[in-house]
Amino acid sequence: MADPKCPRCLQAIWPDDTVSVSAGRVVHLDCQRPRDLSREERILLFRYCWGHAVAQCRACEQSFRQQQLGSDLLGHRTHLCPRCRADLTESLRGHLYACAMLPEEVRRRAQEVRDVARRLVKQSHQLSDRADVLTREAEAATAALRETMQRLAQARTVVGMPDEPRLREQAREAILSGRLPARFPDRNLKQHGRSGAACPICGELVRREQVEVELQFRRQGLGWDRYHLHPRCFAAWEFERNKVLPPKFMRR
Repeated sequence: MADPKCPRCLQAIWPDDTVSVSAGRVVHLDCQRPRDLSREERILLFRYCWGHAVAQCRACEQSFRQQQLGSDLLGHRTHLCPRCRADLTESLRGHLYACAMLPEEVRRRAQEVRDVARRLVKQSHQLSDRADVLTREAEAATAALRETMQRLAQARTVVGMPDEPRLREQAREAILSGRLPARFPDRNLKQHGRSGAACPICGELVRREQVEVELQFRRQGLGWDRYHLHPRCFAAWEFERNKVLPPKFMRR
């Protein structure tokens, strides 16, 4: 029996690919990076794992933090070992689901989403009631994960930083007002603050001793638009941008 294919890129969908459901059909979340982290996985890594090593390169026998990982714009690859350029996405994902910093309820919900997605891919080549049931399971599992993330985020308080609901409100306002695009960035760099620019979401300066996320968007003409965000502000933008515009406007 033939493997199911993504209707967007017409490439086979494998059980370990990261997928979503669009118009009742299983599609790659990102056709250029079919096994990339999901939006929720990226948010959880930024929220709970920013301060420690998250990926291990077996070839180099060395562990790295998120901000140390590289990317390859031309090859559409991310989460690369900074030394040998090996893809460490699966190492990142493995860390996430085993990290002690992740609340147990969140980890369980995230694993449920991953497990249901795998079963959905295996069943998606069949036009059956079972595939419909799994589609609804996948949607419900994702909704439960997001609700859990939101509830736990509201319960957390971080001295000197806005709370999570306020950050998401500010991120949404930044998108709707045009201060930040809602589409996927052409480049995404993690580094220590270099610009001293104000974060377009919270308005606070990204200081040199802080870690920043630099989003780069290619203009239609020449040059780039660059935005410098705190990691928590980036996570809020990542969460909200997917709710503001329909899917066809989210990517390049």
